[in-house]
Amino acid sequence: MTPAELRVTIAELGMTQVGFARVAGVNPATVRRWLAGSRRIPGPIPALIAALRAGHQNSPRRSRSKAPSR
Repeated sequence: MTPAELRVTIAELGMTQVGFARVAGVNPATVRRWLAGSRRIPGPIPALIAALRAGHQNSPRRSRSKAPSR
C-alpha cells in the first residue's frame, strides 16, 4: 500500500488521521509518517482497512430526509 492509497482510503472511510490512528492502535504521528512516506506502512494495515471497509459497507445508512411529523 502506498501513502497515496492510504490517504484516499482514510478519506473514503470518512475518518480523520487521528481517528484512523486510534483504530489502528498507533500514535497519530505514525500515520503522518506513513502518509509522508518516511515510514513503511506495515503489512497488517491493509488487512485492517479491508475489515473497516467491510464494516463500513454493512453499516446502516442514515436517511437524510426527515421523518414525517405527527
